[in-house]
Formats: sequence, C-alpha cells, structure tokens
Amino acid sequence: MTPTDEIIRTRLVTPPPLHRGLDGWIHGLIGRWRARHYTRPDFAAAAQRLSEAHAALAEFSDEALQAELDRHRLAVRRHRHNCLAAASAALPVVAEVARRELQLDPYPVQFRGALAILHGTVAEMATGEGKTLTIALAAVPLGWTQLPVHVLTANDYLAERDARKLARFYRRCGLETSRVVADTPPPERAGNHAAAVVYTTGKELLADFLRDRLILGPWQDATLRLARRHFRRPLPATGRLVLRGLHHAIIDEADSLMIDEAVTPLIISRPVDNQAMVDAVLAARAIAIELSEDTDYTVDERHREAALTPAGIARAATRAAELDSAVMEHPHWRREMVETALRAARFFLRDKQYVVQDGAILIVDEFTGRLMPGRQWQQGLHQAVEAKEGLTVNRPAESIAQLSFQTFFRFFHHVGGITGTARECAREIWAVHQRPFVVIPRHRPDRAQRHRPRVFATAAEKWAAVTEAIAAAHATGRPVLVGTRSIAASEKLSARLTRKLVPHKLLNAVRHQEEAEIVAEAGRRGAVTIATNMAGRGTDIRLGGDVVALGGLLVIATEPHRSGRVDRQLFGRAARQGDPGAGALFISCEDELIVDYIPALVRRALQALLAHRSPGAQAAGLAAFRRAQRRAEAVAFRQRVAVLRQDQWIQENLNAGRSDFGF
Repeated sequence: MTPTDEIIRTRLVTPPPLHRGLDGWIHGLIGRWRARHYTRPDFAAAAQRLSEAHAALAEFSDEALQAELDRHRLAVRRHRHNCLAAASAALPVVAEVARRELQLDPYPVQFRGALAILHGTVAEMATGEGKTLTIALAAVPLGWTQLPVHVLTANDYLAERDARKLARFYRRCGLETSRVVADTPPPERAGNHAAAVVYTTGKELLADFLRDRLILGPWQDATLRLARRHFRRPLPATGRLVLRGLHHAIIDEADSLMIDEAVTPLIISRPVDNQAMVDAVLAARAIAIELSEDTDYTVDERHREAALTPAGIARAATRAAELDSAVMEHPHWRREMVETALRAARFFLRDKQYVVQDGAILIVDEFTGRLMPGRQWQQGLHQAVEAKEGLTVNRPAESIAQLSFQTFFRFFHHVGGITGTARECAREIWAVHQRPFVVIPRHRPDRAQRHRPRVFATAAEKWAAVTEAIAAAHATGRPVLVGTRSIAASEKLSARLTRKLVPHKLLNAVRHQEEAEIVAEAGRRGAVTIATNMAGRGTDIRLGGDVVALGGLLVIATEPHRSGRVDRQLFGRAARQGDPGAGALFISCEDELIVDYIPALVRRALQALLAHRSPGAQAAGLAAFRRAQRRAEAVAFRQRVAVLRQDQWIQENLNAGRSDFGF
C-alpha cells in the first residue's frame, strides 16, 4: 500500500452526527447500555484470565516467547480491520515482554484498562495505577495492524519521556516508535510519523493534520480523493504530506483534550499587512481608558464580556472623531474595537491569563498552568492585550485553517482514552465522540482522606488559613502539594511562606524548567511544593521512607475550579497505589467562581454569616460553592456544543461548495 493510498483510505471518515432532542435522549440511553458491558463480571473475568495467562509465560524461554509474539502478530495482521479478538488475546505475551524488557509486571487492573482501550472506551484509572504501561500494552497489537497509531500525551515532556523509555519494549515486539513534539524540525516530521507507534501531543498532531489539508487544497475532501483514485488519476503534491493517515488514537489524560481544550480551536494563521487595524487597536485603547463603568459600559462577569451603554457609544464616537483611524469611523467596528479593549483591560490579567516575556504576550493555559507559545487570541483580542501592556502591537493574523479537538477526534476510526478523572463528563464523551465510559477499579484500596472544604468570608482570611495549614503540616515533616489557579496567586503564596520561614519550591508557567523533577520530589519528608493547577501531570509522586507514618502527601487546593473534575485531578496526586494521603479545599466568597455564579445579594449575606461564624454558615457556603460549580459546568458544556456545531456548519458548507471535481 502506498502512502497516498493510506492517506486516502484512513481519512475516509464521516464524523457521527450530534444528536438532539428525543434522538439525543435515546442516544444517551444507548451509551449507558453500552457502558454496562465493561462493568459486568465477565469483562473483569476476561482481564483476570489474561493476567493468569501472562503468569504462565514466565517459564517460557526467549525463543519460545518470540515464537508466541510472531504468532500473535500474524493473527492480528490477518484481521487488522476487525482485530479486537486477536489483539486482546495477544495481551499476555505483550505483558511478558514488558516484564522482561522494562521490569514492569502488569496488574490485573492494567489488563482491564488495556482491554478497555482496545474496545474503544474512555477509561478512568486512578493516579499512580500505571496508565503509561496500560497504554503501551494496548498500543502494541494496534501497531501490528500496520495502520497509524498515535498516542497523545498531555505535554511534550511526557511524549519524549514515554517514547524514550518504552522504545526497547516496542522494538522487542517488532515495532518502531517515535515522538513528534514542538521542536521536531519539519523535515523530520514525516519520518517520525511513519513509525508504527507515534507519541505526540494533540496540538502537534492536529497542526500537522491541518497543514496537510492545506497542501491537499481542494482534495482534502476524502470523497473527492476516492473518486480521483477510482479514475486512476494521481493526487498532486502528496510527496510533501507529513501524516500517513489517521486511524488509531490512544489519548492519555483524555479529559484534557476531549473536554478542557475542546472549546479553543487550533488555528493555522499567517500575519497580514494591516496597519489600519493596528492603529484602530491603539485608538480603541485610548478611548477605553477614559470610559467609566456603569455610566459608559457594563460588564458581565460570568461570560467575561463588556458592553457599551448608549452614553458610552456617544462618548466613544466623539473621542474617535479626534483620532486618526479610518476603521474607527465606522460605528459597528468602533463599538466592537472599544468593547474588545474593555474586555482585555477587565478580564485578561497579567500572570493569570498571560505573562509578558521578552516583550511578547504568552498565553497561559487555564487548565494546565503552562505557557502556550505561538498561540494567539483571535478577533483582535491579542492585539488589545498588547496595547494594554504598552507593548508593540503586532499585525493581526489571518486564519487559513482551523479545527477544534472535539471535531478532530471524530475523524478517527478507533479512539481509546484513559485518564484519572472523567466520570463527570461521561455523558458528554458519549454524545460527542460515541465513546463508552468505564471506571477501572484500583489495584489496592483507596486510603485517601477528603477533608470537608473550608469556606471563608474574604480572600485574605482564606490565604491566612492556607498559610497556617501549610506551616502546621511542614512542622511535622508531612509533605504538602499546593495547587493555585494563577501565577500571581502562586507568587503571593510563596511570599507569605517566605515570611513565615517555610522552605518551599515554586512551580508555575514562568518557573517550569525542572517541572517533572520538582513534582516527583513533592512526596519527600518536609517538602512544600506550590504548583499552578496540574503542573507535572503524568509524573508519579512517590512518598519518602517515613512519610507514610505522617499520613502521606497532603494536597491543598487554594481555589475551586469551574469544573469539579479538575479539583479531583489535583486531589488525585495524593494516595497513589494504596498510599495514605489527604486533600483539602479552601474557598472564599471572593473567589472567581463564587463571584461569577452567585448573585451579589446572596454573596453578601453569606459573607455576613461567615464573618459572624453563624451556625450553618459553612453548610450554606458549601451549598453556594456546589451550585456555582454546577452552573459553571453547564455553561462550559454549552460552549463546547456551540463550537462543535460551528465546526459542523463550516464542514457542511465547505463540502457543499465543492462541485467542480477537476478530473
């Protein structure tokens, strides 16, 4: 099969429809019925039988083991388009290779997780249960099909680490593996994507996919490519394509790509010479700083929007007449530009949504706390933030290709995912991606303690309590991992601990060079680690020798997230594989989540109750917090559905316009 044939065949996928109304309700019932299969005793028994078969292989010589590998590889290859039975049967021999090459002996629950991936589910496995090996067990038989297998990790570090550490294991199984990360040069990408199993990130794979579509031009539509192939006409320019196709995807930390990053599409853009727009951005900033809230504009905290009032519109028109900007002469564009400038000033804060490095704006990922170099906000917002910071306003970029992750994953024939937290979004994963959801039980009993969240009237009281809790734990030698929502919060907490003479390590988007090493050491005696959100995700935190007797790792969340699932991700860093550990959440009525989703009147009443330590104040605070989180999750879900429908509309209209086959 030629590379072009592979591209044509593997991308001939029509994304499933997004069901609505009664169809959506029935489709949801089908999803719950499908998921029942993976929780039945016979599914667990199948995994146990595979584990027992693996134990029997310990007596095999290397030659006998190789013969078994060859036999299973041929069986998978013969049935590569319907290889579930053959791939599942191969897991014991693949696991024995892992034991001999990696000195890792898979648990029965890891066989169950590998089976779940092969069945195309999204599986929830607790932190520390061995997701990396579970993925590798499933990736080998999928790689034997000779169809593309992409393992998508949470970041470049994990892609490089896993590809390097598992290379010998894959080689013994007869497969080559590679990695594609941000700094992989373009000339090397095609060769790396040609490997049987490719470790990369969702961002890099989607970017390469979009660049290939630009090269294919009108032939990016799979139906047209198939028709041209039928008439034996070669496709132009296919020699410059990077990917050999999309077929199998295994998504590590699946909730991150399928849910958290689903709203923001990946965009391929190019700068355009538009000095008039740059002048308009500067003029809008000059107008915005002279406007008064409530009189000239109103703000919507929940949706992060600002809107000019009639008085503000008139004042902006008067002020724009004094400025030399052709764009600002038009009423619609003037209002749009000024409101964007107001949004940038009010809702996009330095060291929270972005940082400034070397005179440039670098966006901070809200969910991971990591910098996203090369990313820009759209519709003039990025330039508005540059103007706010007094930086050189760069030319706006022209979008030439874009796609969201939730649409991208619907192009694959087979998608399996694994993560530590996904049960909260199981229905959405089924509705959008048609992937059932299964919870894989722990290998050892869970010994985690979940302390009751503490609610405070003000942020100052909350931070004082957080500081005291850290200092008290540190005094006993117990390790503490502290999660913050922003860089600014992590820096302020660091300053507080410094004043109390509590030694600690700070990890955020501007201090990330040794991220994995810092997080890996967070479980040693006396360690205090401050990290923004999920920094170091995918890195095991092992407890020091005498830390178990102290109660294990204490994880403190200093502010609730808009999704309870993300809070649970942070708490999942403690109590891995049966270790002891604990998690504590601190909330204040001035936290962003509470401010955005609880009415001001209710918030002030709650603050009064908390300030006077009234009976039931804590219970009322927790009820308000849970209501705010539910409302935030509902808003985020509606945003993701809107992005998906927008993608569908774009795809349908673009395809409808291609009536010239050009044979």
